[in-house]
Amino acid sequence: METDKALIAKQEFLDSIKPQPYLTYKDYNIDGRWGSFLEIAKAMYPDFNLTPEEEKIYRNGVMYFAGDPQCEWSLNKGLYICGKIGVGKTTFFKILNTLNKAVGSGSDNSFRKYTSTELADGFEKKGFEYFENLGYINSFGYSVNGVAPTHLLLDDLGQSSNIVNHFGTTTNIVSEFIQRRYNVFIDRYKLTHISTNIEPSEIKEAYGEFIASRMREMFNIIIYPGIDRRK
Repeated sequence: METDKALIAKQEFLDSIKPQPYLTYKDYNIDGRWGSFLEIAKAMYPDFNLTPEEEKIYRNGVMYFAGDPQCEWSLNKGLYICGKIGVGKTTFFKILNTLNKAVGSGSDNSFRKYTSTELADGFEKKGFEYFENLGYINSFGYSVNGVAPTHLLLDDLGQSSNIVNHFGTTTNIVSEFIQRRYNVFIDRYKLTHISTNIEPSEIKEAYGEFIASRMREMFNIIIYPGIDRRK
């Protein structure tokens, strides 16, 4: 018969191997959070306004980053926001991440941002070592260089060359990025988000079936509507 101490140890072990939540949830008022979102959006972009289609996306975004199970998107996947150039994909992430970090929001679901150009330039200068500065993990599942794994946004995927050379070592930087972030997704419950104009139907052709399969597992695919708003 197991002792109380053994039972406690057993339960602690079982709890430790259960899937962990990707996004933390703290009780909140959706109307209040939406009001805070609008205040932040207007402060950052005075001309900010939404079509009905965009409002639906933003409302889901507010719920998603609050870890609200009422969100229509999976809370166990990152966001792959796809749309035409200039429709507001980067703005979407910028406003919602500011909301994440706002005092009193109660959310620690914020993310670090890198552009595809930064990714390419970083590898070109430092090679695979560059990935160690992005909060990745080594083969044993620990953080490297003292940088803990984090949620991360890759902004403007497809705006720079996929093939990058570092002193004769050539690699497909996007494939490398996705594979490493997949490991963080599986082992450390950290999400990756992407903004891009690459359509879901183009992913397999651009990066191959292996990476396309990884991405289907990692992302909610969300089509951002609209036309170029840039003046």
